Amino acid sequence: MPILGSIGAGAARGLGFTSGAAKVSFEVLVIGGGGGGPQPGGGRSAGAGGFRNATLEALKGEVITVSVAGTTPARPGSGRYGGFNGGGSNVEGDGILSRYASTGGGGAGGAGSESFGKPGGSGGGGSPPGLGNQGGYTPPEGNDGGGGGGGAGAPGASGGTGASNDITGTPVTYAAGGTGGSSGLGNGGGNGQDGDSGRVIIRVATADYSSTTTGSPAVSTDGDFTVIQWTGSGSYTA
Repeated sequence: MPILGSIGAGAARGLGFTSGAAKVSFEVLVIGGGGGGPQPGGGRSAGAGGFRNATLEALKGEVITVSVAGTTPARPGSGRYGGFNGGGSNVEGDGILSRYASTGGGGAGGAGSESFGKPGGSGGGGSPPGLGNQGGYTPPEGNDGGGGGGGAGAPGASGGTGASNDITGTPVTYAAGGTGGSSGLGNGGGNGQDGDSGRVIIRVATADYSSTTTGSPAVSTDGDFTVIQWTGSGSYTA
């Protein structure tokens, strides 16, 4: 679980809040971008972006900035060099909410001299494989690579499995190693494939939902909750 930031009453007043301001609780899922695959014609698969899920608090009226990693291109060319690391995703408030982040996935090892997997949220596949959980989080945001890229659910063999989460109201698997794609689920790229972009999802009680967002997120309801999903950067005012 995250360590929530705190500020003194004077600092809070400087941000436009009072020391007795109401707090809003919300659930968040932060997925980093998947690592990129190696040049085609050989090599391994990339690691998934970091996967982190927690319940956080913000002050009513606090602006929460959302940053989402984009797609990681596969390494151009053919046959030799490994892929690039994915980018990280995060949320951060301008009041009491400390930065809550996940790391991009490790790039895959290539078939030639750059055969090692790179470290990341989950490590890229290679020889040796890349290490996961580069953020040093507890619980870990991902796993080590292996012959393939690691995933949020398991280390890499041909590709590490992802982890299921139902923050949207329906179980979805995020952050798998070596499957690539353009779904915004944080999957690592396969051989010659792009790494998937990341995603940030906030789930808040509809009674607390402010409806003030930027970045054109997808907004839906699930029972008494409102779900806000970003595949690009934006913000939410608590």
